[in-house]
Amino acid sequence: MKKMKLILTLLIGITIFSCSNDDDNNNGNTTSDFQGNWSGTFTGDEDNGTWSGTVNENRELSGTVTSDVFSVTWDANGTIQENGNVNITAGTATSGATFIGTFNATTASGTWNNTSASMNGTWSGNKQ
Repeated sequence: MKKMKLILTLLIGITIFSCSNDDDNNNGNTTSDFQGNWSGTFTGDEDNGTWSGTVNENRELSGTVTSDVFSVTWDANGTIQENGNVNITAGTATSGATFIGTFNATTASGTWNNTSASMNGTWSGNKQ
């Protein structure tokens, strides 16, 4: 029983220590690479427009996506992973799109998809 308690205590200690180190690494230089103002365009067979947003110190993007075809602006939100991968939701599941792609220090690009309207295309942008 004492061995089991010792093993359990060691495992909990290792887990806490490992999580603490991971958190410290996620707040390193990568965050500052993406932080700032971004803008760009999106195109597709049936829709196109512009997007803009701000990435904060936690790599969270908030901004807008504006359709030139439908004259609609949606709120856009997402989180950029440490490796630059991103999944941004613009609008809602019934009236909006998902933007998937990659950010690096100065450019971003990927694909977008609006499943409810059967539309898709590509997007790109730059850090301002």
